[in-house]
Order: sequence, then structure tokens, then C-alpha cells
Amino acid sequence: MKYAVDPLDIYAEISPTQLGEPPHPGVDRTPGAKTNGSAFKSGTKLMVLASPFQERADYSNPVPYVLYKAMADLNVEIKSFRVRRLIFGTWDIWHLHWPAEHIQLDHRRLLVIFRLVAFLVKVKIAKLKSVKIFWTVHNLSPHEIRHPALHKLFLRMFLPNVDGLILMSSAAEEIIRCEYLLSESCQTFVIPHGHYRGLYPDSIDRMAARERLGLAHSDFVILFFGLIRAYKNVPNLIRCFRVASIPGSCLVVAGKPWDNDVFVRTHEASAGDPNIRLHLESVSQESVQYYLRAADLIALPYTKVLNSGAALLALSFDRPVLLPALGAMPELYEMVGEHWVRLYEGDLTPGILRSAIQWTRQRQTNKSDQPSLSSLDWTRLAKLTIEAFCNVTVHNDNSQTGRRCDHQRLQVTRNADYENPQS
Repeated sequence: MKYAVDPLDIYAEISPTQLGEPPHPGVDRTPGAKTNGSAFKSGTKLMVLASPFQERADYSNPVPYVLYKAMADLNVEIKSFRVRRLIFGTWDIWHLHWPAEHIQLDHRRLLVIFRLVAFLVKVKIAKLKSVKIFWTVHNLSPHEIRHPALHKLFLRMFLPNVDGLILMSSAAEEIIRCEYLLSESCQTFVIPHGHYRGLYPDSIDRMAARERLGLAHSDFVILFFGLIRAYKNVPNLIRCFRVASIPGSCLVVAGKPWDNDVFVRTHEASAGDPNIRLHLESVSQESVQYYLRAADLIALPYTKVLNSGAALLALSFDRPVLLPALGAMPELYEMVGEHWVRLYEGDLTPGILRSAIQWTRQRQTNKSDQPSLSSLDWTRLAKLTIEAFCNVTVHNDNSQTGRRCDHQRLQVTRNADYENPQS
């Protein structure tokens, strides 16, 4: 499987929710409970339109593609969304990721309005054809909202048409219920995001990675990795590192700045410090391993965060992470344990950074080889997603549709009942 991926545009996704935990109030975590309310219009195979499917696998984020490939292995038909497919095909589910980001992508207001109207027309066509609409919520809102009024209008028009929300943590469910006006018929499902193990090349050790990047073997290397946006607080990380003045340490910032303002502020904060290495550009698929394997600690000092794909990527490469105690980060801490995640309250300070370095050095003498990410196996998550699709209640149910869902569930169980060797 090939990915030409820019990993710096990982949007956000991690939840440690376990199947065996008691359900959070208001969250449907028992996908097998409502089979009589599901309908497969095309026989026994679930038909899904995906937005996106393969599109981002080639340049920004492999996550949807990997999920859908695992679902396809469980006898689900997945196709990239096209208007002609929606109109002329027979579909059970339209599954969306980041719909608002696509609409908000341009500064030109008239173009955004056109995109919004066109999107809502597609939604109405789906509803007329009884296609169920699912939205996997990666973020509460786009990271940079260029048209706030239009974003509010988008939510007001879109959410009443959503049949199911997939959330990636219990924290997200609580916030969504407070922030969004959901219809009574909209069901919510907590399904975590899968790990990144095996999605990027990983054939280099720490020493070779440092040689590639020109880093001293004896230095303690702190790494920020990811697309550099204002809320990720990189200039403050640089300032804290400089004030902390930790002997034998180096800070590496690897990622493409979102805009020129972020680029300038990042450069100004570093002020030519020789212990700060700036790699302000997209990181190739092959180079991901160099940065992560060379690092002793990944620091992600976000000022706001719901979920963090960058944190999960670091853990997938067995790197400890420093994170703010926001959003789903406490849940991530509970899942992988104190040897892998270090949380802090409030803003990042030089003292917090010094303490994190001391923690990392101490844990190197007594730690597991890898954080446990077995609950984030892609086959398991694909099965949960299929079951969520099966559980969406429809008004015109009959015994035949119930039998179809039972058949699909049997196929899922037969194909998914094995251990993933990567877990």
C-alpha cells in the first residue's frame, strides 16, 4: 500500500474508549442493539459513499483510506462521493469527514456561498433518496474560520439532516451535545481513531535518524511535528525552550507553516539560536521516521485541542508526548499510561518543559517497549463503524431489512474475529 502523504495535515483523532467500559450518558456504544432499524437497499452488502475516500490518501491524510480499506475487507462497498453516483446509484450511507473545511477553504465570500448552496443541494438529494448521512467529527469547528456567519449557517442547515455522528472521545461527545443543536433522531457513536503503525516507513534507528538530520547523538532532542497553525503555539514553545536553557538539549520544529504570519513569528521566536532547528516545510512520507525516531520527547503545546492525530502518530512511533490537559488528552493518558503521556495544566512554561525533560530521562530506565494501542486496531474500528451504520433507525423498517442487517453483521463477525499482528 502506497501513501504519498503529507503527515503535517493530520487533522485530529484519538479516543481511548474501550468496548468494555460503561456507556457515557447519551452515547450509543452498543452497535448490535438496534438491527431492526437498519436498511440495506442493495441487498446484503452495505453501500457507502465516502467524502473523502482515496483523495487525501495521496497528499495529506491516509486515515479515511485505511479505514475504508478495512471496511471493504469486511464486505462493504466503498466509493468516493460523486454527484452522479449519488443520483444514479443505490446507496445506504453517505459518510463525511471535514465537510465545513471544504466549504470554508476560500477567502472569497461569494465562492464559499456557492459551495455552501451546492453542498446543501447534495444533502437534500441524499435525503430524498433515503441515504443516511454520517459525519465523523474530527474538530468542533475548522481551525481557521474565515467566514464565521457562513459557518453558523452551515451548521444550522446541515445538522438537522445528519442521521449519525461518529465522535472520537467521550470528551468530544460532551462538548458536541453542548455546542451543536442536534436533531432528536441523530444518534451518536463513540469510535476512536486508529493508530498509525505501519502507515509510514519505519526502518531507521535513533542513531541513523540523527545522522540524517545532523543532530548530535548525545543531545536531548525535543520535537514539534505537524502543520504549524496559530493555535499550536509553536512560538511559545520556542521561547520556553530558550528561557529554560537546558544544557545538552536541542529543539527541532518540523512542519509547514499555515500562513506567512505563522512563518514570521516562528522565525522571530527562534532568533537564530543554534540549539533550535527549524524545518519549515512539508515532510515527505519517507522522512517522517527520521524526525520521530531522532526525538526523545514530542512537545505539542496547543492552546486548544479536542483530539490530536500528531500525538497518536508520535505514540505509533513509540515516542513520549508532552500535552496540555485539554479535550481528549486525559483519556489518551489513561489509555497508554504515565510512561508515555505527560500532561500539564494552563500555558506551557519553561518550568513545565524542564520537568518534562527530567520525566523523560527518568522513564528511559524503566519503560515498556511500546505503548499499548491494541484498542485502535483498524479492523476493530472498521467493524464498529459498520455496526454504527447498521444501527441508524429508519422509519420504514420491515423484516426483510432486518434480515439484511443481520446477514451483514454475520459477515463482519466472521471476517473480523482475529488478532492484528501489529497490535
